Amino acid sequence: MKKKSFITIMLCALLCVSFGIVAFAGDYDTPVIPIHTRHTYSSSITTPATCTQDGVRTYTCTYPTCSKSYTEAIPAKGHLFSFSGNQTEQGIELECPYCSGKEYKSAEELEKLWDEQFINCSPNRTGTDNSGYLDLDSNRIINAKDYATIINLEQKELNNDD
Repeated sequence: MKKKSFITIMLCALLCVSFGIVAFAGDYDTPVIPIHTRHTYSSSITTPATCTQDGVRTYTCTYPTCSKSYTEAIPAKGHLFSFSGNQTEQGIELECPYCSGKEYKSAEELEKLWDEQFINCSPNRTGTDNSGYLDLDSNRIINAKDYATIINLEQKELNNDD
């Protein structure tokens, strides 16, 4: 009985090996493409955001044969105005160092924008508040020097009106 079992096992093993050789004896040039089920993305900025225009960030799957990608908007930064040193008939000239855009405000308008919540903060470029107008000495911190500059400019405006 042991001899029959041994022969049966050997016969099965021989058949398995021979079928395995026949199965892999086909065309070796046919590429095997593994199934790609999970995406891993890398991102790059395809269009940078400016002061007034939204930008675009593109995400692309890092798998070599996958071409899946998507984009998302990068919100516009908003201007970061600071006092250019000029005070004209139009008002106080404020200039954005990023795009050279100019705006004019009166000292009275700037004083109305002043809010103590901005003290010792960096000026904001998001457009959600007006703190970008308040860094008049361009040191990237809104402080008492900025408020003093507004008061001095207001005095100049009052003296010019007389």
